[in-house]
Amino acid sequence: MHTNPQAYVRAFTLEEAARALENASAFPLCGGALALGTLDIPYEVIVDVQEVPELNKIIKTPEGVSIGGAVKLQTIVDFPDVPVAF
Repeated sequence: MHTNPQAYVRAFTLEEAARALENASAFPLCGGALALGTLDIPYEVIVDVQEVPELNKIIKTPEGVSIGGAVKLQTIVDFPDVPVAF
């Protein structure tokens, strides 16, 4: 039987996120709507990484683009170098 998360951590740096996620019962939250009160998930700690700058970047690379895990969908849509088919 699962319990709902008992703790919430908002990370502002990669180091803070990594430290919080060392806990095996921690889950990274990277965006979207999450109704914690109605979910039955096997994690005790939610680690919100939406404010970590490195996870909110889109970088053009020779191979295409690199999209961070916390980048908002609208940011991806608005980025000029993201392929149309994406």
